[in-house]
Amino acid sequence: MRTTVTLDDDVAAELVARQRAERRSFKAVLNETLRAGLHPASPAGDATVVYTHPRPLGARVDISDVSAVIAMLDEEKYAHLAHPPRS
Repeated sequence: MRTTVTLDDDVAAELVARQRAERRSFKAVLNETLRAGLHPASPAGDATVVYTHPRPLGARVDISDVSAVIAMLDEEKYAHLAHPPRS
């Protein structure tokens, strides 16, 4: 099909740059670009789906009291300051 299309300057510049870089005809580059836009690849592509399964770690921590958990974590974080390593 033959038709006349008015392209924005930036679009035409990108097409011409691709045409020159790939040393292909403008028609081929334009058709390829239009096809890609009409049939975009799926967002996931051909990615393999990986499922993980939960496993019990044996640790049971009660986190219902958030302030107690934060205090416990702070104690662990700063424990080295209370008992500096011996030289």
